[in-house]
Amino acid sequence: MATTPFSSASEPLQPGTPYTQTVTVENAGPNPIPAAGRVVVGFTVPEGAAVTQAGGSNGWTCSPSIASNAALPAGSQVQCTRTGAFAAGTSSALVIHGTPNVGGSITTGFSVQGYRTAGTDPDARMPDGQPDNNAATDTLHVSANPAADLAIGKARSSG
Repeated sequence: MATTPFSSASEPLQPGTPYTQTVTVENAGPNPIPAAGRVVVGFTVPEGAAVTQAGGSNGWTCSPSIASNAALPAGSQVQCTRTGAFAAGTSSALVIHGTPNVGGSITTGFSVQGYRTAGTDPDARMPDGQPDNNAATDTLHVSANPAADLAIGKARSSG
């Protein structure tokens, strides 16, 4: 298993500007995750950000779930799971939406693990020949000086 996160936002962001992180999870093989198995991606919401949505597509479900019009605050531990077969040589994208609330660099660390079963048994971990690629980080850069895009118009009238 391997994980590669990246953000799709133009940087630097402004505080309060939504961003999207896409974590690509790949099974580099040589063995598939069986139909009874699962893949788990874990991360902690970083200081300076809130997560507004995670999972919900490509078979990913995340816990804790995020209520409508709510967000997970910094420090929240999140686990996203994709159950079922995951063939060697394939990948799946986990999409995370968030909002920064401070200026500076905001780094999120992600980890991934494959399991033979869909339950919670930690002994069901799949062996991994390259555990060094099971963790990765993504850093967002947020402007410390919030900006405003102001414009002025002018008109002239006679009389």
